[in-house]
Amino acid sequence: MTGHFLSAGDPEQLTGGHIYNRRILSALAAQGWPLQHHVLPGDYPEPAAGDHAAACDRLAALPDDSVVVIDGLALGALAEAIVAHSTWLRLVALVHLPLGAEVGTAATQLRERAAREARALAACRRIIANSEHTRDGLVRRGLAPTAIDVVPPGTEPAPLARGADDTTRLICVATVTPRKGQDLLVDALAGLVGLSWHCRLVGSVDRDPAFAARVRERIDQAGLADRISLVGECAGAALEACWHEADLAVLPSHYEGYGMVITEAIARGLPVVATAGGAVGEALPPATGLLSAPGDRAALEVNLGEFLGNAELRGTLAEMARRARRGLPTWDERARQFAHALERTG
Repeated sequence: MTGHFLSAGDPEQLTGGHIYNRRILSALAAQGWPLQHHVLPGDYPEPAAGDHAAACDRLAALPDDSVVVIDGLALGALAEAIVAHSTWLRLVALVHLPLGAEVGTAATQLRERAAREARALAACRRIIANSEHTRDGLVRRGLAPTAIDVVPPGTEPAPLARGADDTTRLICVATVTPRKGQDLLVDALAGLVGLSWHCRLVGSVDRDPAFAARVRERIDQAGLADRISLVGECAGAALEACWHEADLAVLPSHYEGYGMVITEAIARGLPVVATAGGAVGEALPPATGLLSAPGDRAALEVNLGEFLGNAELRGTLAEMARRARRGLPTWDERARQFAHALERTG
């Protein structure tokens, strides 16, 4: 059986979806299930006309009866081509984040994207969702539960974070965009200036420069420039250094299809304070963190204050995170689940 994987945009991007794709492809190849990776250039989910035409041509050129996995970011843009080729290709949709779930995009545009995505999903033989929450949302949209497999992210082994001796170190690893809610985090921390903490916001500031500028302005207006650092996108040793010095991971997102950064934190024995948007509660192991409703600044502030001001609570959550890291699923395990889903395409 010939296998192909179509992903949208630069595959080396440091987003949860692209990291998932890279890890799954690598693990599948190691297990004897290699998928030929086709990178679709362009700015998805709204590519330019030339990039869209090239992507449609790429799909049309694939051999009949091939298993073809299409990353969810490209589903809406390629909807008509997906429908046209669904008879002779074994199409599989990989859904990380439903296209209508983005924050900071006009409602009319989100509805259009969701409608195109629905047409594409209906034409695929199988759908792979990254969480039970994502699967349930697809079922509510009328897709058959029997056509959907759930394959959450795996985890890479990581050393225990050392933390800091002088002050409690918070880390928020997320692209600086409206959906990730860094503005909410700044506002919550502004109410906790009497406690000892420093927060690093680690993530690209280039995906939504206007929002990043608003976050910087909020930090300055709150007088927190020496306590909240916008360090930009980090990878490799630089990112590991940030993780290693942390005492707490924070994720103030309005919505997550899964929330890979949560399991990355747990893999390092770090407790988590987060907002329970989307599948966050599913990703967080029991008793390893504190959750509040998405968008609720006051509740987020309370949870952060509880963690910062209660040494016994900090110790308990950290101990539970260290225990939970031992049972986190690996990428090899997830790749076997992924391969099983592909084998069910008929």
